[in-house]
Amino acid sequence: MDPKRLAHDLPSDLIRQTILSIAPGIGEIANRYFLRRMIDDPCAADWHVALSEIARWPKDAVIADIGCGPGTFLLYLRRCGYLNLVGTDHDLTKIGWAGQLLGRFSGPKVGLYHGHAAEPLIGMHVDVATAFGWVFERPGQLGDLLAMEAQCLIFSLHPREDPPRGTRVYYSNAVVAEMGASSGWHVSTTSTTESGMTTHVLRRARAL
Repeated sequence: MDPKRLAHDLPSDLIRQTILSIAPGIGEIANRYFLRRMIDDPCAADWHVALSEIARWPKDAVIADIGCGPGTFLLYLRRCGYLNLVGTDHDLTKIGWAGQLLGRFSGPKVGLYHGHAAEPLIGMHVDVATAFGWVFERPGQLGDLLAMEAQCLIFSLHPREDPPRGTRVYYSNAVVAEMGASSGWHVSTTSTTESGMTTHVLRRARAL
């Protein structure tokens, strides 16, 4: 076992084997994504923060991964025993990959939806929502995320770029707190790695 992943080895090695057992093209792509996230380096920090927060919730909590990609985080949560999982992604190909990955395990079916950000979840009860790495991609996406009807929100923001690339938006901690408060959220924790990636955990102010 890789000593860098000892804290996560119980489900993670099984997930890696499952990913590699899928059609070579899909398996290779998803496996690279999974390993990059699970190895204890700056790229994995947002997952570790999210897992620490999610551990506070019961196994039947509704957890939504927004921008779920090939479904590796959802797969990890399923192997940790969480039963009510939902994923969304704007890329239909990645939704297909996620379906193949998650379809290998028994238990309640994971809801996978094609659409922009949290739009497919409008009207759906969600306890915890996660969003890793994409919130800064264009203006308005953080606002869309904060409009969700969830009790806990965990999302990561990559470092500010100078000059900025394309339409990417930089959100300072103060801006996140201000925007969150205007939408009924309270910033519970904020952590930043040496590389500058910041992960925020927000809770509904009324639930405090």
